[in-house]
Amino acid sequence: MVNEEVISHVVPFVLLLMSDCTVSMAYSVIKSVDWSISCLNGDQDLNT
Repeated sequence: MVNEEVISHVVPFVLLLMSDCTVSMAYSVIKSVDWSISCLNGDQDLNT
């Protein structure tokens, strides 16, 4: 059996990981959309 103390330590950690993953996924989606838009506009500056 897993005691409640372990659960209370693990749950916040898992939530933190999940939110971190969501944030980085959202960030990369936004970056690729930004890049696609600037590419469509003819601004092909890859440094941004």
